[in-house]
Amino acid sequence: KQWYQRRVAITAGSLIEITYGEKTLSIVNIYAPNNDDTSFLETVFYETLGRQDNNSLIWAGDWNTVLDNTLDKIGGNPQHSNRQCQILLKNLMEDWGIHDVFRVSNNEERVYTHYNKRCKTATRLDFFLIDNS
Repeated sequence: KQWYQRRVAITAGSLIEITYGEKTLSIVNIYAPNNDDTSFLETVFYETLGRQDNNSLIWAGDWNTVLDNTLDKIGGNPQHSNRQCQILLKNLMEDWGIHDVFRVSNNEERVYTHYNKRCKTATRLDFFLIDNS
């Protein structure tokens, strides 16, 4: 079996496909804008979901929202400011069988990737998502 890698242009983010034999792994790099406009996330998922039947997908990066206000955020407002993005992301995950890799193996653990000393908050904005394949 041979493997090869190629970059694919998508509107939002960056996509790399690695193929080995008949199986393809697509890795999508995410750097979501820090606002509550869902269009970036809609575009990323529209352009990457269902690419091929034998394709596994990983989305990774800075999502600028949290998945769980209790586990992924401490301090400040109890609700994350990018609430519409959070809702869309959680709905897409449920509808398409997408999982937060960290939460699969660390169910209740609290780990944060972004700290704001001025606002006295900590959030987990950076995470990996995988599909069921």
